[in-house]
Parts: sequence; C-alpha cells; structure tokens
Amino acid sequence: FRVTLHGGVVVVDQNAAIYLGSEGAGKSTLTTYLSQKGHITISDDVASLDSNLNVLPGLPEIRINQDSCQKLLSSKQASGLKEKLAKQQIVI
Repeated sequence: FRVTLHGGVVVVDQNAAIYLGSEGAGKSTLTTYLSQKGHITISDDVASLDSNLNVLPGLPEIRINQDSCQKLLSSKQASGLKEKLAKQQIVI
C-alpha cells in the first residue's frame, strides 16, 4: 500500500522530516529555507510513504510564491525565474 500526504519532506539528521499543511500554509517556503540550510529535499508538496513507511521521492522541484521567493533567494538565484508567475519553480 501507499499513503500520500499533502506535505513537504526534507532529510534532518539522516531521517525524513515530514511537515503537513493546507495550501498556503508555507510548506514550500519552509522547504526552500531548509534546503538553503543544507537539508536534502525529498519532496516539496506530496509526501508518499510505502508499506514499510519509507518516504518515496517527489518531483525534483519546489514551487514557491513570488513574495517568499524574493525574501529567500539571492538576486543571483532569482535572476532566471519568471517574474509574472504566481508561483516560481525552483529545480532541485
């Protein structure tokens, strides 16, 4: 079986840390922040677990709103992003 949750997943101390939240709760912002602090991102928006409770990898991207993008990313990091999109896609 597989369980899928609406949440982000990063590696903390060699364990998967899953944080859940509804749309707009800040999961992608937290994922971006933790990624910048050196934590490996497993998934930005969907946390899937198999029958052994192993976390399965998600898409290799983070979708983050424009405001958070400007606050968290350096101008160099943000230079290639599309200005008019409601959410930015950061390939990880």
